[in-house]
Amino acid sequence: MAAIMADTCLRLDDESVFDSHTQGFISILSKAIVMWKAGRSEHPAGPLPWPRIYMSRSIVDIGWIAPLYYTALKCRVHRIRLQAIRLIETTSYREGMWDSKIASCVARRVMEIEEGGFYNDLGPGDDFSLSSSPEIDDLSLPTSPQLDRICEVRIALSDGPTDPILIHYRQAQTAWEDSLIFTSGKDNA
Repeated sequence: MAAIMADTCLRLDDESVFDSHTQGFISILSKAIVMWKAGRSEHPAGPLPWPRIYMSRSIVDIGWIAPLYYTALKCRVHRIRLQAIRLIETTSYREGMWDSKIASCVARRVMEIEEGGFYNDLGPGDDFSLSSSPEIDDLSLPTSPQLDRICEVRIALSDGPTDPILIHYRQAQTAWEDSLIFTSGKDNA
């Protein structure tokens, strides 16, 4: 992730610079899949036994939320960004300042704004296994048009955990726009 950030940091309004980093995003995703598989085998689904249920759902180190969030926002290959979002959605905790629920909701909304109905007629298969890396066919679809890409995102958190979150975003050469998202499953606008 650091290599991608360093290579793209001087071209702030040109989101096409990220198109040449697909292999880097695949690398981030592949490492996250390995971590996801390891976590699932060590901690099978189900209620946490005592005393673990009283432990904080926040951890201090930065694990995978930040790299997957970055991948979901900056990679425009539909399969890669969707898999990054879906992996974040499988967790329910915080890594430092990163909250998995908020990160996944924001990333999903950014993807919806950018892609709109772009892939409706192209038919990408969104029913892939989370444990599989993208195939060559997954990378052959065109990316979203340059003018639809969001180049900057700001998030305003509300006071309560169920209150809506305001996404303030800007597409290249356009004014700032707002979008409300609800982490509780209501319709986002």
